[in-house]
Amino acid sequence: MCVAIGLLVRASAHAESVNGCIDTCTDTYNSDQWELQQNCMNQCQNHVNYGAIAYAPGDGSYGYSYDYHSENEADRHALANCSDEGNGCQVVITFWETCAALAAGDNNRYAASLGDGAGDASGKALAACARKGGRNCDVKVSTCARD
Repeated sequence: MCVAIGLLVRASAHAESVNGCIDTCTDTYNSDQWELQQNCMNQCQNHVNYGAIAYAPGDGSYGYSYDYHSENEADRHALANCSDEGNGCQVVITFWETCAALAAGDNNRYAASLGDGAGDASGKALAACARKGGRNCDVKVSTCARD
């Protein structure tokens, strides 16, 4: 029985996101198995959380992801979200256990930056966009990936 429980904990810890992992724990264990549920959820929170922002400078489309447990998954989801909106999307920043933002000007100049919070990342992205020659830079998206 201990082996089976260990396998369930490891399987749930590899869920796509922290929320998905937690949902798996609550679905796997009944409310009368509170201790097992908590042990499972503790495993979810020990993974590094990745996020990414994708952008298409030509049409201004963007997509983002957060709370994925691999860089590849975060990139893939950001690209998919961006591609749903437009063409020519590329990942402009991948990050972990922090926040990131994308700012773009009305002249196809853009910048992505990291920060301690969404506001900090946004301010840095705006400043970087202006330094790169962006006119009328505006924050397109800011997001965080961390526990």
